[in-house]
This record gives sequence, structure tokens and C-alpha cells, in this order.
Amino acid sequence: MCTVTYIPLPSGFVLSSNRDELTHRAALPPMWHSPGAAPLLFPYEPTSKGSWLAVSKQLEVRCLLNGAFENHIKKPNYRKSRGKMLVESFNSPALEAFVNEYNFDGIAPFTLIDINETGLSEIRWDEKKITVNKLPSDQAKIWSSATLYPPPVRKERESAFTQWLHKNRASEDVNITDFHLSTHGMDATNDILMARPSGIKTTSFTQFRKQGNHGSLTFRDLEKATISTTQWKSNNLSTVH
Repeated sequence: MCTVTYIPLPSGFVLSSNRDELTHRAALPPMWHSPGAAPLLFPYEPTSKGSWLAVSKQLEVRCLLNGAFENHIKKPNYRKSRGKMLVESFNSPALEAFVNEYNFDGIAPFTLIDINETGLSEIRWDEKKITVNKLPSDQAKIWSSATLYPPPVRKERESAFTQWLHKNRASEDVNITDFHLSTHGMDATNDILMARPSGIKTTSFTQFRKQGNHGSLTFRDLEKATISTTQWKSNNLSTVH
């Protein structure tokens, strides 16, 4: 939700997300839900009645970060949560239809990452307009939430990510989990594994891995020290705790 990385693999990719949030906003482990026409796998966040990351059985994944380009002035109330919007986005037949037809009025600014068979896209909403960028799917990338991390900190985090890649990219299957669950010499309030006196900290780690037509979603609850993984190929599903 607040720190997201994308790593291309020879036959797929890995998308990983650190959720930096107040500890009382706990989430439930991923389960298959049927909020619309097709089943979706996602961790459920009761406060928003939605999620920050969801995957379809067809291996399309969408991941949410709070904020668009810069931090914004927060309103006391919004018409709909970003987490609910993410889940509803899969009701559209395609990403383009969602962007063109969904009503974003009354939703706080966000960055939405979508990966499907056509490639990698980044959608940003700043309460005025939607901006869609097609990104190269053969290049690794990191995103940091604009609501928590100002531009200089985002640059520092990008530098840490680049340095980590240079040291670890020799392996064909980079263990990006290690990057997300470690500190990297930055201020503790802004590090990749972070904690702030306000109570905001990295509370969970979610990772979707696609290799060919195989998908797996791993969820680590860092507060409860639990982990679950759901794997699937076509209609064959299994869950490992």
C-alpha cells in the first residue's frame, strides 16, 4: 500500500507491497471473494471495506498506493474509499473501460498499478484528472506513497532499491522479500521497513508472483507473525499456512 516494487522475471514477474499503516487498521489474510462477476483474491481491510492489492484468477493484479504525485490536503470525509474502488475496478471488462467509465469524484488521490497480459500500467488520480502511463515491463521499479514520503525521501528509497538490485540481480529469481523486510540505513521513519512515533509502521507484506500460468499470493502479517500462501493454476487452487 505504501511501498511497492515490481521485478520482471524470465517467465513472469513479482509484485510486492509493504503496508505502512496504523496498527489498529488490521487486515484479514487473503481469501477468494466474489464482489462482482469474477472471483478475486485479496486481503480484506474492514475499515475501507476493500483492499490495497487484488488478483484475478486470470492472473491480473492491481495494487494501490495512497496519494498521486504529491501529498494532498485530506478531507474529513470521502464518498468512497480507495480500497473499495480497487475491488470494484475489476467489475469493468478491461482497464481502459475502468479508467474511462468509473466515477472517481469523491475518492482521495491514489496511484494504481495494473499488470495484465498487455503489460504494466500506472494510473494516478489527483482529484482533478486521471493520468495513465504505460511503463516498460522489462524494468524493475519502486513506488512510495506520496502521502507518507516526500520527494527527497522517495529519491532516497529509489537509490536504496537500485543499490540492492545491483548487488542481488545476479540471481535469476531475485529474493525481493529480503529488500522489503529489511532496513537500508535510512532514518527509521522513512526506511523500507519503517516505524514512526505516530503509530504508523510496516504492518504487513503482500507479494504476488506470476510464472507462466502459475500464480501465488503470499501474505505476511508482521504484527501477528503469521504467513499464508495461495497458489493456483487455471482452476486448481491450494492454500498453505
